[in-house]
Amino acid sequence: MDTLYIARLANKILRIPADAVDRYLAQGYTITDAQGNVLKKGTPSDSNSLKLGYEQQKQEIESLKAQVKTLADKNENLTKKIEVLVEENDNLKAELAKKSEPTEEVKPTEEVEKPEKPKTTSKRGKSTTPKGEKQ
Repeated sequence: MDTLYIARLANKILRIPADAVDRYLAQGYTITDAQGNVLKKGTPSDSNSLKLGYEQQKQEIESLKAQVKTLADKNENLTKKIEVLVEENDNLKAELAKKSEPTEEVKPTEEVEKPEKPKTTSKRGKSTTPKGEKQ
């Protein structure tokens, strides 16, 4: 048994076989399956449907144009803010570089040798060294 589809146009609802789907689409019918899921929408053929569709599309276009204008203005404002912040960032980097530069030339210091710790003798006559050093 062939699959039956439902063709709808205005107040007409018809059950049609699969091989008739293209013919009904050309006449402007919307094709659905038995569960009501839209498979294909037909193009409206009467002038009232076309005018209504045209008006809806026209309203949507105007709405989208307004959104584009709003977003373009926001984009322009954000671009200006970015330019200001980039300039401020560059100034801060330059200021930081100036502060981190040494003001006077620092000369390296020579290493000073540490004096040896003197050996001491104990009361018994043995020489001792401070703790931590080997003899």
